[in-house]
Amino acid sequence: MIEICWAYLKRITTKKGPLISRKAAEVAWTKAWEDLEQWRIQWWVKYILYHIEQVIRLKSGNEYQERHLRILRNKKYLIVLQQERHRLIHDN
Repeated sequence: MIEICWAYLKRITTKKGPLISRKAAEVAWTKAWEDLEQWRIQWWVKYILYHIEQVIRLKSGNEYQERHLRILRNKKYLIVLQQERHRLIHDN
């Protein structure tokens, strides 16, 4: 369940266009990884619980498609996660 992190890093490393060499990719990905904020990682870790709950709900079936938080439909869970994100940002 690393798709959220992967998508974020890919978006950051390619926002100025595709990387055209291995060296450019190594530099861009290393910088993006080093610049990754701790609060963001902590939020993703908290978010894993939602994915696990969904996989359990579907009895480990292949129907579950991980989605970014912005498009999830469970509003109560979203509110809790947004409050947690706010706490993580302001506690650091």
